Amino acid sequence: MTARLVMKFGGTSLGTADAMNRACDHVIGAGRECLVVVSAVGGVTDLLLEAAGTARAGGSPVPFLREIQRRQDEIVSKLGLP
Repeated sequence: MTARLVMKFGGTSLGTADAMNRACDHVIGAGRECLVVVSAVGGVTDLLLEAAGTARAGGSPVPFLREIQRRQDEIVSKLGLP
């Protein structure tokens, strides 16, 4: 029995559509069963922390959340997903 390979991707390795495609190529090219773990797209964790800090201080987190949405929408569009 071949051991399962665990691959973790996040940050800049998921920051763009091209980067996501490269990550997928790594998984497909592994030649065996993989367990894939993903974390936030590059820069999103920092934006979430800024949003939380701003909200805690009484400000609006909306600009940070809009930027996260913009980044996600851009990646989805470039990947040709609905």
